[in-house]
Amino acid sequence: MTELVRLGNAAFRKSDTRTYLVNYDSAEPDEKIVRSMFYSFGHGALRTSDFAVELKWGDIQTLIGSFVEMNHPEALRMQAALRLAEAAEQAGWSASDLPKMN
Repeated sequence: MTELVRLGNAAFRKSDTRTYLVNYDSAEPDEKIVRSMFYSFGHGALRTSDFAVELKWGDIQTLIGSFVEMNHPEALRMQAALRLAEAAEQAGWSASDLPKMN
C-alpha cells in the first residue's frame, strides 16, 4: 500500500527530490520499499510541508497496469518482457544462464 509520510516544514531548503531504498536488505520482497522525498514542495502560498511517498512492488505493478490500460508503449513493452521472462523461466531458463558482462 502506498504511504504518504509528512515530514514538516523546511523553510530554507530548496525544492529537491530524492529516492531512497528502505529495507533493501530484507529477505522478504513485500518488505522492500522505495521512498521518494519531496522537500519544500510548491512555491509561496502553495508550498506544503515536506513529504515522502513510500511504494512497494505491488504499488508499482498497479501503476504499470494503469499505464498498460492507457496503451502506453513503454508499459506495454514492459508487460510483454515480463510475460516473456515468465514463459522462459517456465521452460527451464534461468537468468544465471546469461554470460557475465564486462
